Amino acid sequence: MLKRMRTYLGVIFAIFARDVKRVLRNPVALVIALGMIVMPSAYAWYVVVANWDPYSNTTGMLVAVANEDAGADSPETGHLDVGAQVVAQLHDNHEVGWEFPDAEAAINGVYEGRYWAALVIPKDFSADFASVFTGDFTQPTIDYYVNEKPSSIAPKVTDAAANAAEAAVNENFVKTVSEKVVETTQKVGAEAEEKADAAEGSLTAGVRSAKETVSETRTTLEGLVGTVGDTRTSIARADDTLAGLQDDVPHLLEAIGQSKELLAKARSTVNEYGTALSKNANPLTDKDAYWAMQAIVQNLPRAVANGQDEAARTMMAYAENAAGMAFSNAGLGMVHAMAHALGGHYNLPHGVCNAVLLPYVLAFNSRSPVCRERFMTIAAAMGLQGTFTPDTAAPAVIQFVRQLSAGVGIPANLAQLNKVDPADFAALAELALHDTCMSTNQITPTRDEVVAVYTAAFRG
Repeated sequence: MLKRMRTYLGVIFAIFARDVKRVLRNPVALVIALGMIVMPSAYAWYVVVANWDPYSNTTGMLVAVANEDAGADSPETGHLDVGAQVVAQLHDNHEVGWEFPDAEAAINGVYEGRYWAALVIPKDFSADFASVFTGDFTQPTIDYYVNEKPSSIAPKVTDAAANAAEAAVNENFVKTVSEKVVETTQKVGAEAEEKADAAEGSLTAGVRSAKETVSETRTTLEGLVGTVGDTRTSIARADDTLAGLQDDVPHLLEAIGQSKELLAKARSTVNEYGTALSKNANPLTDKDAYWAMQAIVQNLPRAVANGQDEAARTMMAYAENAAGMAFSNAGLGMVHAMAHALGGHYNLPHGVCNAVLLPYVLAFNSRSPVCRERFMTIAAAMGLQGTFTPDTAAPAVIQFVRQLSAGVGIPANLAQLNKVDPADFAALAELALHDTCMSTNQITPTRDEVVAVYTAAFRG
């Protein structure tokens, strides 16, 4: 038995040695063999390195900062120019690729895809800061625009820029107010020392006045540091600001049970319809898009009606993920291009703008034969009953979208948003036409056609 095993092993090693010699005598075979050994591990290492920490290197991301701050003169602080100080500090910050154009170039750069985000410091920024010393405080704000088109995670990546701006604003604010506190305290202390020989009642009154001054200033400082912290939230995600929704669209908040997550879910519904009708749609993106439509139709009304329905909320999270994979590869279209211009101009939530515009853009795109064919598949994905043709599927889908939006509290038209002015539609149409999302729409509209869609969405 052992002898037979040795014989077999000898034959095996002899065959192996013969094959090795043959490979060594044939350079082509040797190169192929080495390539098959080295290439898989090299490719695996390349993928690991590329995905090791995708958020650590953001220096190549261009973020525009437009400083329009006119400065302010205050008896307490002298000349104050917070905008210039913030820009100076950002020059020394290398977390992102800062550029410093004017406001118009910065905003247009975001819409045209040149910048990932833009920060616009308004003219009255320093004046609002100085108002803390007058007793009539006005909260300073910075306008923030984010380009969501490079990828579905663009708003998260640009947090580096928001954090840097927040740090610069906080540092200047705390420095200015702290210097004023010290100055006030020293002044009161000097006056108290000069009157040391005065009557005890006068001295006590002076000390009490100094304590009250410091206490009031400290209270103001604490409240304003919290205010600046809140400003960072508005800068990072302007379209998720609940305060704006409560002021401008109160019926929407009541309908969604005061839940920020449900706004994102309405937005994911729009993403799926836009992706399904995109020029770049393909079988892989269609699979994700149509599944997400089905999940949204089945679970969005439940999640809105009962925020504690964990099963419905979980399925909406899956639907959002599928939507993200679909539109990150296929692109979006006309509804997003128009919503970017509309929301950026009026500071309206992006998800609401998308949802209000969606049925009107669907009606415009139904003129395309490709879209009419896809409407039949969309109708099936949404579970609509009946037999549809390319001419009957589009009206049925559009009517269903209107009913779904109404059921979750989406306004029926732009007029209900209370901010929109039809006089701005021509300018908004120009911005939308230059938006990169427009390039993947099945129909390339004219400026007048975009104005017509805005007008139809306003009238309802």
